[in-house]
Amino acid sequence: MKKISLLLSLLITISVAFAQKSVIPLPSDSTWLPPSNSFAYALPKTVLNVKVKVAVVKQQRGKYGDFAENMLGITNSIRTNRTLYKINSVEISNGIIPDPDHQYLVTLSDKEMKKWILKKIEIESKNGTLFHSQMENPLKEEEQAPQWLYFGNLVFEEKVENYIDTKIIDGVVTQVPITNTTTITKTLEDEAQEIADFILKIRKDRYELISEPHEYSMSKEALEYTVEQMNKMEATYMELFTGSTVVEEVIEYFTVIPQGEGEIFLFGFSDTHGIVSLQSPFATTIYRLKLDPLVRSSEAIRLVQNNRSTSFNGYRVRTPLSVSVSLYNDDTLVNQFGVFPIFQLNEVQVLQKNLPNFDIFQWGIVY
Repeated sequence: MKKISLLLSLLITISVAFAQKSVIPLPSDSTWLPPSNSFAYALPKTVLNVKVKVAVVKQQRGKYGDFAENMLGITNSIRTNRTLYKINSVEISNGIIPDPDHQYLVTLSDKEMKKWILKKIEIESKNGTLFHSQMENPLKEEEQAPQWLYFGNLVFEEKVENYIDTKIIDGVVTQVPITNTTTITKTLEDEAQEIADFILKIRKDRYELISEPHEYSMSKEALEYTVEQMNKMEATYMELFTGSTVVEEVIEYFTVIPQGEGEIFLFGFSDTHGIVSLQSPFATTIYRLKLDPLVRSSEAIRLVQNNRSTSFNGYRVRTPLSVSVSLYNDDTLVNQFGVFPIFQLNEVQVLQKNLPNFDIFQWGIVY
């Protein structure tokens, strides 16, 4: 009976020993081909994807801006062409990539190769897929060109001169009326005055349409539509005096791989140049991330502490560190994004060999 018990114990020991032979660290630039009875995995590494939305405000001076105050009483017209930038929002999301500095080769016994482990590895190896985010290029639809209904003969005008010419025809002195028509170019002030008069006419016609009685009845819908079209026409021509403002939005992406606690400088910013490099002379302010580690996952801590090994034959694992991520503009807090799990800020631990019910897919990225 004792011999049978001893034999069973020996068989169990041998089968367990061959289930997982070894876990070997791999260099990040290794080109060595592993044996067929093995698989490789890497510890996860956290990346922070920063998405910055920037408003681009393009201000265009009106063609007749110099006459806006005198002709229409406008004092807040755009005086110069310029482009201004403003950060609308900053968003952060986290992702996982394989850590090239922590890759390991796990060799298995021939017996385990015939079992479900390698099949599971083959099926679930998709967990190691790395997705690269692509730059978004939001295209703004081209705005329809303004319909300058009153621009037909704005630049040129005909000058008519009437005079009497005295001629001698067949010995008789005769006065002949002469009409001389010439085309001349209007001055910029003449153009502005003509457009200003047209704007004032729109306002007058709109007032009469709304306030005075009409010979024929007009439905509410027709009246509202007519007034709306007159408002649009007035606004279109007013831009020739006030100038125009177009607001677009561009999106910039930054991929951050934290290497330690503390601060990560993202980019410089300027109201007149937008997002610039940290070294740019145009940078008037600096945006940075601040990482504040909090606590580790209690469940992960228990698993590592209870199964830690002093040997180097077990699986290497690394639990994530909970880190509070905040955005600062120089010394001003802009946003607190919350807590993110960051793996590479924690230490790598070695587990015991052949842990029961241990799932490497929950701890590493399998190739």
